[in-house]
This record gives sequence, structure tokens and C-alpha cells, in this order.
Amino acid sequence: MARSQKAYRRLPGREAGFLSYCRLWLGADHLLLARTTAFSEEYKRFYFRDIQAVVTRRTERREILSVILAFTAIVFGVMSVFSTSGWRAFLFVMTGTVLLALLVNCLRSNGSERRVKSSNG
Repeated sequence: MARSQKAYRRLPGREAGFLSYCRLWLGADHLLLARTTAFSEEYKRFYFRDIQAVVTRRTERREILSVILAFTAIVFGVMSVFSTSGWRAFLFVMTGTVLLALLVNCLRSNGSERRVKSSNG
């Protein structure tokens, strides 16, 4: 029995938000946008004949989040070094957690957004 051809090929990258993410899939004659949240999925087709432009632009989202996380890590780090109470261990753990979030933000996010402009809106 012949192996069936896959209908879609996943395109690289994804946009992630709080409890949601989006992916693009390539079909034979269209792009499929799959938006997944914690409780639902939404699909939208963009036929190649209707696509007028695919726009990719850099945003400052990654840099702003990195500055906020770095500042938070510095505050927790300074507080943990100068703390003499039982909060020291908690503050060290919080410093490590924020530094891990900063590392993930720097490695995973490219700080860009993509828009598909079609004749249908």
C-alpha cells in the first residue's frame, strides 16, 4: 500500500503568547494559520491567489522584556545577598527563576512579527 502524501507542511517559527500560540502551515494552494489557546483552536486559510503581501518586521518586544527581566533579577539578587532573614533562600530561587526566564527569552524569541495581507482582509 502506498504511503499517503501529507496535506500540510509546517513552516518554521511560531508566535507565542500567554496560554496561546500560532503556527503557519503550507498547503497545496493556501497557507493555514492555526491559532491555539488553552481551550480552543482557530483556523484561517489564506489562498495564494488572494495574498497581496507577507510582511515581517522587527519589534522591540524582546529587548523590552529582557530589560525588565534583567532589572528584576538584579533586584532579587541584591535583596538575597543583603538579606539576613529566612527569605534568603526564597530570594535566591526567585533570582534563578528570573535568570532562567531571561535566558529563554534571549534564546527563543527573535522579536519579530509577521502579517499576511490578503484581498479578503
